[in-house]
Amino acid sequence: MTRNPMPYVLLLCALVYSTSAISAEQLVAQCATCHGKDGVSVIPTMPVIAGYSKAYTISAMTGYKLGERPSPMMGPLAKNLKDDEIATIAEFFAKQTFVPRKQEFDAEKAQLGEKIHSSRCYKCHQNGGRVPEDDAGILGGQWMPYLRNALEQYHTGKWPVPETMKAKIEKLDETDIEALVHYYGSLQ
Repeated sequence: MTRNPMPYVLLLCALVYSTSAISAEQLVAQCATCHGKDGVSVIPTMPVIAGYSKAYTISAMTGYKLGERPSPMMGPLAKNLKDDEIATIAEFFAKQTFVPRKQEFDAEKAQLGEKIHSSRCYKCHQNGGRVPEDDAGILGGQWMPYLRNALEQYHTGKWPVPETMKAKIEKLDETDIEALVHYYGSLQ
């Protein structure tokens, strides 16, 4: 009597697939190179991504993947990720705690930045941009060099600007951007 080999073939395929699939730990470990352990960056040009909302991270990563948010580093990395892998990464970082970065800032510029934030940014970035549930990234306590670059990318149109930001970001000048950077950097 010969046995049906199909259950054994299916079991072997399942084992091969499970060992070739990238685990959540492996996905997140790839992020740690630039964004630090658990998403707490120690590199001032790399954002702290711990605590970002799942929706925001999925949106940003999908933008990188599709080339809608150009980045020479993130584009190639995101391009190789499947949607479920992006969701896994986003879920992991949403469960982490954002750690504000200690850094020097100009108090006068921060005061001006607080006024600009209150009049132009507060609606979508509440509590100094420190509320992950806004699904707009975390600004308060973020690295200042990263914030400066991001605001410049939005201001120049190199990154797509959400409709809710267009009119507001167009009105900013270099002084306003620098003031916002110092305000958000002061929220340590």
